Amino acid sequence: MSTSERFFLVELTAALVRKRRIFCISLLALLGLGGGYQLFSAPTYKFVTLVEVAQDGEGTLLQPGPAIVSFMDNEWLPEIRREFRNEWGHPPGFGLSVDVIDGGYVLLSSYGKERTEEEVKWFHSNVTNKLTERQAELELRARTKLESQITLAKRALEAPEAPESASSPGTDLFETLISLEGKLAGLRAADVRVIAQRKDEPLGLGLRVRLGLVVFFSLVASVMVVLAYYFVRQVAELVKDENNP
Repeated sequence: MSTSERFFLVELTAALVRKRRIFCISLLALLGLGGGYQLFSAPTYKFVTLVEVAQDGEGTLLQPGPAIVSFMDNEWLPEIRREFRNEWGHPPGFGLSVDVIDGGYVLLSSYGKERTEEEVKWFHSNVTNKLTERQAELELRARTKLESQITLAKRALEAPEAPESASSPGTDLFETLISLEGKLAGLRAADVRVIAQRKDEPLGLGLRVRLGLVVFFSLVASVMVVLAYYFVRQVAELVKDENNP
């Protein structure tokens, strides 16, 4: 470290000592503001809704995951947001993320304060109602189609001209009938598992950690305030000396 650098550090340290009143006032003000905000600000929670969507007998979604998300974003959410404004008198203060997860589930997630829990439940419930109605329509179509195919297959087997030999095409028809009946039995309807369940722990760091960070940044900011004051005074003195040679 050069002599000039050492001299500069000594000057800065002396400035902090001389201006300790400014340092203390800045520190107390920042601690009061930051600590008060952390103590009295409402924590943010995560709210989740889980819906099992309709699937065929082979575990395939009746509506692909990307199509579900696209349908929600383009069709339902704009309408539900308008209804929310009419119901609550203001736009929703939270967002909604939609994810299709393994096993045939749709996960709705929102982040908000505890006071918005009823609003989140209202919003999630409306989205869930539209989703289950759509899934019920798809399930009815799939069930009707399978029942029609089963009826046709049974009629074909019961027809007088139906072949009886095990090596004949009638065997394939019987296997098709068994497969269709299995798909019909395995058809799964949409089911709502959870609606806007709030996570127990709030998001973010704990209160002690946040207060510790407030103390640290308050110290740093107070030092910067004193240094800025010292710098301004130094510049002012240089300008004064130049104007008064």
